Amino acid sequence: MMNHIIDSGALFDAIDKLKVDDNYFAIAFGIYLDYYTGKAEKLKKESERIYSYNGMTIMLLDCPTQYFSKRIYIMRKDDRPYIDFQEPSEDQKAEMQLKKFSEYGLWMSIQRVEGHEKALSEEYFKKLGDEKNMYSLFHVIWAPKLFFKEKYNKICLKVYYKTTDEGTADPVDKIKPFEVPQE
Repeated sequence: MMNHIIDSGALFDAIDKLKVDDNYFAIAFGIYLDYYTGKAEKLKKESERIYSYNGMTIMLLDCPTQYFSKRIYIMRKDDRPYIDFQEPSEDQKAEMQLKKFSEYGLWMSIQRVEGHEKALSEEYFKKLGDEKNMYSLFHVIWAPKLFFKEKYNKICLKVYYKTTDEGTADPVDKIKPFEVPQE
């Protein structure tokens, strides 16, 4: 993987150097892309967390860890990770009366505590006292699993903010078109 530290003001100049188009895909973590709309001519906001730049789709995700935040990972569209949503077990579906609420594998239910005492620990059950029928249980199961190809070309641009980051950014001229060797 090629890594570059790019000054925040030169982010889209660096992306231009990669010569991306609609054959590429990017995942951005913790970058406020709305700041760049109107400044970067080819950047368009498609929906709440989806942007496009020169045809390349950019998915914006929040991730406060130091290993991902303020980074944008760019890869060929065919190399992007895919996500699979695991279903709860049949026992879980039956016991919790779960129903699927979205195409993204979100399963939920609301049940009265009374009649479903096994779902609570004894400690919580005691705290409810004699009015168990006044309380409900809210169950949510969401089990996404992200899959990556074993080897694929990718470039990581870490966005450098002068006011909060130490060190220096790489010159944009150091960036070459998206032809990195397979790892």
